[in-house]
Amino acid sequence: MNETRVIESAFARKRARALLKLLVIQPDHRLHRDQAIEALWPDLDIAAASAQLYKAVHHIRQALAGADPRAEGLLQFREGVLALGGEVVTDIADFERLADEALREPAPDSLQRAIAAYTGELLPAERYEEWTLLARDALAERFLDLLAKLGSALLQNGDLAEAADAFRQVLALDPSREEAHRGLMQVFAFEGNRDRAARQYRICKEVLERELGVDPSDETATLHEEIETGALVGVGAREEVSAAPPSLLAPLVGREEELGRVVRLLDGLREKDGASFTIEGPAGIGKTRLAHEVLQQARARGYRVAYGTTGAREGRLPYAPLIDALRMLLRADPTAAEHIPGELGAAMPGVAVGPPVGSADRLASRNALFAGVFRFLTVRARRAPLVLVLDDLHRAD
Repeated sequence: MNETRVIESAFARKRARALLKLLVIQPDHRLHRDQAIEALWPDLDIAAASAQLYKAVHHIRQALAGADPRAEGLLQFREGVLALGGEVVTDIADFERLADEALREPAPDSLQRAIAAYTGELLPAERYEEWTLLARDALAERFLDLLAKLGSALLQNGDLAEAADAFRQVLALDPSREEAHRGLMQVFAFEGNRDRAARQYRICKEVLERELGVDPSDETATLHEEIETGALVGVGAREEVSAAPPSLLAPLVGREEELGRVVRLLDGLREKDGASFTIEGPAGIGKTRLAHEVLQQARARGYRVAYGTTGAREGRLPYAPLIDALRMLLRADPTAAEHIPGELGAAMPGVAVGPPVGSADRLASRNALFAGVFRFLTVRARRAPLVLVLDDLHRAD
């Protein structure tokens, strides 16, 4: 506020900090006394709650004056209305402004700028305070809307891999977002992979039934029928892929140590110092989010990337994430496809791969298959550093 910086520990009372935060997240930074009391002291009678409110106002003014004597008057309380004076700049306002611009004209560039302005969960320290819920949910919903719009815009441009990334980010945060399931179904259909699209439809159906108790919408069911009947045909990916596509993700918070290791390994690739690592941990801690950060960091360095994942029901398809990643590499450039064994090529229609390994010995056959994939990746990595991310391997066959 007016370039006045006040650290959180300067506030003597927790409710004083909460009142200031409550004011800051209001669209015009104004709040009636009754609204503040209802949000912060709902269990007190009006006299006791009013006394607590006046104390909180006093403590806020003290904290502001401690940082800058001229700032004491920034919090105004007149005729029952609390208001923050002066210039108040928030990351919420920046995000909302960019989001409004992007949704008016949903082009990839404007959508990416708005997405980059989202700094993550609103007021995570007050996660369980009821007065934060509406604003937090509204911002998160808007972020998901932007990601879904970005996926659709990239899909329309033929940027299939980037569109899939955006749709997967939506589903990682809200698995019941039907439009993101439809987006992935279209990506897979345009790649010529009807089986993958059908699996995504089944995943969508199961999630909606489990979480909402509903069937897929008519729009989703119709899309599924069009893919199954061949009415929706592949359009192919855009041939020219940018060396460093713009960021799709909000900043990664709380993973500085892990991200530092990733950055060091990625930087080592410039010196032909290859490496591998595994991201492990219980469900819900952000493994997939960190994996996408690896992809984003690699793209920013101009590296080639390949991403494969295993859907909830994809364990029945052998090597599903590996096949997914190989498709991503081959869509724009079929170089060295002849090294890929025919067993994997069967799941990549339209790609001229090599012959099957043809061994009756199961172990020898598997080793030959992996050797062929290794040769393919080696050839591709000679042209530019290559980063391969395989997600949800615990579900793979």
